[in-house]
Amino acid sequence: MGTASLRTGVTVQFGLLSIPTSVQTAVEPEPANRTVCLGGGTHDPVRITMPITCPECGPVKPYQTTKAREVGDRLVPIGDLLSKRDVTAYAQSMALAAHPAGQVDLGTINGEHVYYLVPMRGAEHAYAALTAFVDAHPELAFVTQWAPRSRVGLFRLGVTHQKGKQPVLTMFERLAVSRLRAAPELPVEADTELVTLLEKALKANRRTLVSAFKPEAYLDDTEDQIQAALASLAPVDEPRTDPTLVALTQMAQRPARARKPKAKAEQKVEAA
Repeated sequence: MGTASLRTGVTVQFGLLSIPTSVQTAVEPEPANRTVCLGGGTHDPVRITMPITCPECGPVKPYQTTKAREVGDRLVPIGDLLSKRDVTAYAQSMALAAHPAGQVDLGTINGEHVYYLVPMRGAEHAYAALTAFVDAHPELAFVTQWAPRSRVGLFRLGVTHQKGKQPVLTMFERLAVSRLRAAPELPVEADTELVTLLEKALKANRRTLVSAFKPEAYLDDTEDQIQAALASLAPVDEPRTDPTLVALTQMAQRPARARKPKAKAEQKVEAA
């Protein structure tokens, strides 16, 4: 699949270096599963629409809603605060700062979002130089603040290597370690004898216990099964041949029969 460009004209700055780039999403989104109604087999799948309902007003429109934060047992609207915050400066430029990688690893955790940086025309040489520089200093973490959409996030600049392609600058989202929930307290101490036995087992059986990492061995094959099931279905342009529907259609298309006039005896009985 092709990459999706999120924003163009984003300037990456480090020292005296200034590189205009295009930001592209690096991770393919998973196929979305929709909630549909089958009507007990009486019609094709149709998406279910869920109206927004207020317990006080009843059905409301999306423009009548806003964001709020729970404070105790109250809901405090904060939509105006979010809409007034200007993140334009963070959206169009990212100033890199270098920190010891160990400190960044201790102070942040991995986030969800990953983006590629692609040089704009004329900035290829500066881009390649920065890529080589970042790649040559794994002891440093090059971080920046950037706003993909309406919120400013923390990102760490890295380099992605793919076989047969040039290295690509890649931004990995990082979250403040304060977002990490407190780990549970476990009143357990390691048994030194058991640890020694594990070390001996690893040393004696390394070839059987340690193997090459193969990502495909850990992938969920649910999507493959769904794709196989979809491929086995009839093409979309072929109508479904439900015997009951076919019979009803044929009955509806039959020409109407002319009604025979009733006999005089029947007409008299009805009149009586």
